[in-house]
Amino acid sequence: MFVLVRDGVRLDCSSQELDEACRLAIRGRADLFENDRQVDCLAVLGLDRSGLFAAPRIGQLRPTRDEVRAMFRILDMSGAAIARLTGTTSRKVRAWAGDEENASWAAWHVMAVYVGLSAPMLGDYPMS
Repeated sequence: MFVLVRDGVRLDCSSQELDEACRLAIRGRADLFENDRQVDCLAVLGLDRSGLFAAPRIGQLRPTRDEVRAMFRILDMSGAAIARLTGTTSRKVRAWAGDEENASWAAWHVMAVYVGLSAPMLGDYPMS
């Protein structure tokens, strides 16, 4: 059984599957526990690569197709909605998911901020 904890409040998680429970925890900005042990949801979802949620910088590896697909499942939005969120086209979103091209760091960062995995960049930010 999974339990979500947010701001000290414990809620039973309706999902019976670990992946879905992790996505619910991330969407709800909550911690996930299974049998009183905290679950590393980013590792479960394949999003635990170092620097993946850091502010964009020159030379940084772009997110992989699998990482982008995992983010899309967290977002739980249509391709058109993701396109609106990231300021691009549905065709471009399909290209990211289909391995035709990598998502830009700007689009990735917007998605990560939207689900609470990155902090917004404020003011001038050096790209080095």
